[in-house]
Amino acid sequence: MSLQFIGEVPVYFPHRQSVKLSALSGDTLIECYATSDALRAMGCAPEDDPMTIVRKFEARRLDFEIAALVKHRRSLTPMATVTVTAADLVFIGTPAAA
Repeated sequence: MSLQFIGEVPVYFPHRQSVKLSALSGDTLIECYATSDALRAMGCAPEDDPMTIVRKFEARRLDFEIAALVKHRRSLTPMATVTVTAADLVFIGTPAAA
């Protein structure tokens, strides 16, 4: 089943160094995380403050959503969580930010 992203604001988790968005797959809530290496590939720097990370993530949000969608669709087992890495972004042809 496909993911439907709900229009929520991304949430940055400093302890995980990740950003989370939620999506629906039918009636199931799926948590989608961008790892620290995915955030770096999206143009975020380790020294960026949380607001800057969220702003940079929002600028590349569609890339993240596509990577999460592809990863979810290719899963052989049901997933409650999708973790998007830099490799997933490269796989969809997203160039790293300058």
